[in-house]
Amino acid sequence: MNKSDRSNTAIAYRRLKEAIQNNQMRPGTQLLEREAAETLNMSRTPVREAMLLLQRDGLVRVRPRQGMLVLPITTKDIIDIYEILQSLEPIALKGILARGLQEEEVSRLQELMDLMDVAIEMNRMTVWAGADRSFHEYLLTLSENKQLYGCLIRLWDQSHRARLLQAQECGKSPEDNLIHRKVLAAVLEGNEPKAMELYQQKHQKARDTLLEFVSARKLEFPEGLEN
Repeated sequence: MNKSDRSNTAIAYRRLKEAIQNNQMRPGTQLLEREAAETLNMSRTPVREAMLLLQRDGLVRVRPRQGMLVLPITTKDIIDIYEILQSLEPIALKGILARGLQEEEVSRLQELMDLMDVAIEMNRMTVWAGADRSFHEYLLTLSENKQLYGCLIRLWDQSHRARLLQAQECGKSPEDNLIHRKVLAAVLEGNEPKAMELYQQKHQKARDTLLEFVSARKLEFPEGLEN
């Protein structure tokens, strides 16, 4: 693959991934290499490579001569994802508690929480979901554990679609964002037990809400696309 193809692969990967995560391409959507290449105005080789990267991320299934199939988020996925998040994200929180937070880091977290509040008030759920994700990504970065970041970011990639779809259909209230502020306050107090308890409560509520949402709407494959 030449340099141009590698660059186009990165572009195709980013644009297709954004379309999947923002639910522009919903579970069960099929996209041929040819169709994607025409839409992205590039050759099929980088598109094929991008699709394989998305398959590695667990977002699609690549099938011979059929391009890619966008995978669903199932109740089993939610259970598995949150089992890992509830086990590993507290490690990041402990790392932050051990190192403390700088003033500019606190300011960045507060900016993201403020953005979530504004997005909820304006019913801009795509903005809310992006800010919520950025909040958690930034916490992972602040833990200074690169291996942990690499493990967890893929889980956020997979769960983001369901979280956004649930928010778009059901909405969010300011109270949904209050837990972020409580967690940050506990971290700034250096109160590890309280911070851990609040974080687990946050994850448990998110898990239960998503399970109810995914189960009720049966976000599985449309009939005939399972294989």
